[in-house]
Amino acid sequence: MAYRLLMLGPPVLMRGSEVIAFRSRKGQAFLWYLAAQPDAMFPRDHLYQLLWDGIPADSARRDFNTMLSRLRAETPAEFWQQSWDRLGWNPAAPVATDLADFLRWTEQAGLPLDLGTPPYPTLPEDKELLYQAAALWRGPFLDGFTCDSAAFEKWMAGERHRWQLRMLAVLSRLVEAERAEGRWAQVLAVARRALEIDPLQEPFHRAIMEALYRQGNRSAALAEFERCARLLRERLGTAPDAATLALAETIRRAAHPGAAAPAEQAANSTETTALPSRAVLAPGWSRTGSAPPLIGRTGEWDRILQALRGAARPDFRHLILLQGEAGIGKTRLLAEVVEAASRGAAGDAGFATVLAGEGYESMAGVPYAPIVEALTPVGPALLLFFIYIRRGRRSTPCESCGSPC
Repeated sequence: MAYRLLMLGPPVLMRGSEVIAFRSRKGQAFLWYLAAQPDAMFPRDHLYQLLWDGIPADSARRDFNTMLSRLRAETPAEFWQQSWDRLGWNPAAPVATDLADFLRWTEQAGLPLDLGTPPYPTLPEDKELLYQAAALWRGPFLDGFTCDSAAFEKWMAGERHRWQLRMLAVLSRLVEAERAEGRWAQVLAVARRALEIDPLQEPFHRAIMEALYRQGNRSAALAEFERCARLLRERLGTAPDAATLALAETIRRAAHPGAAAPAEQAANSTETTALPSRAVLAPGWSRTGSAPPLIGRTGEWDRILQALRGAARPDFRHLILLQGEAGIGKTRLLAEVVEAASRGAAGDAGFATVLAGEGYESMAGVPYAPIVEALTPVGPALLLFFIYIRRGRRSTPCESCGSPC
């Protein structure tokens, strides 16, 4: 039975559904090193200095030979070959690797190894190959693996960077292909996956901004710009580049969001037509989860809970204004309020739907932007509700004229 070696993510060797275990981490490092460079043959002294870089050469050579002998005894196939004093991956071994599949599919799709962008559009069959290659990515190269060797760790870091660039190049090509076809839901999915790999890649933030805008959600597009700017400021101490700023300004000044065609909207829509049974939070909001307990806001918290309990009564409405200087914890307190309202933590005050919207300085020119952002998740349900109410009113005779009004 053939074997499969996966290295894009935590390394694992499989035979069917069985995982092959190795006792020696140095032995694993030896196999991963050869498999990642299947066309190369390495001198023995290079290999034992790579794996045992902190001990004398004689000791490293002895340990390397011992490891090789033990690995040969527990390895189910001849994974490596030897030519005089050189060792390398055995091309005749019954092993398929995700690295080889990735390179083969991207090469067939016309994606050059230098990661440049081809001057021609992506064909449908090429796009399918790129999606197959992207599906191989389970995480960074040899994710979580270590073998107590600084030299090996340095090589592994370089390979991780190289394979990350290759993966991002594939996702960039897919974004452009889906964008050319106006498939904005797919653009969002691919770009968001790219940002999971590297959240500082501005081109993918721009792709999300454009896709959201094309879907008719300008406030979410500008919220994505704000997230991009915050990430760059917090992690790099810099601002978005000119292209990102120009796109944000274009979206901000546009008269109407450029929505996709109605047929495409129907095909790609995943929105429900019923009111949600849980809190619906605007982009950028998250529940407190495992955050530390709220401290020092007992008075404000009690007053807000009292207002929530009152707002749960059908004959009562309440507005709370929470104000204060920047950085004193207003957002954290509001997150606790949203959590309490959505899960009924305020005693008898439980709300089936909690909507949240945020205002940004960059959205100052967008009318009612926070309200639009808050209502967007339940827009279709609200529309159906108003239609239902309107039809109900028309079917009821007017008391004054006797006809439906």
